[in-house]
Amino acid sequence: MMICHGPHSHINPCPICTPASIEETFLSLLDSLGWILANATPRQIILDTVFMTGLQNVIGWKGYQDPCLSDLHPSLGNADHAPRLINKLQFEKFPEGTGFKGGLFYL
Repeated sequence: MMICHGPHSHINPCPICTPASIEETFLSLLDSLGWILANATPRQIILDTVFMTGLQNVIGWKGYQDPCLSDLHPSLGNADHAPRLINKLQFEKFPEGTGFKGGLFYL
């Protein structure tokens, strides 16, 4: 482990952990997608109007451009973190997947 003292010339690193309350909010926004969640990716949810409207309402967005996931919390801007949370909810909602086996499970 290395410990440094004194002034640093770089910016602070982005947070890598999402607070539980933010994660809960993110997962509830994802859950509002219904069946669209089955094949959701970070890019697809940003393009979904239901998700974006919910995100704008949660963060009180008043801008002309749509917010991005990192506007909810900087950790969601991580290319691996947001997909991990999406996959977590997908597995909870669709434990058998969305293929033929999953289709038989949900009949």
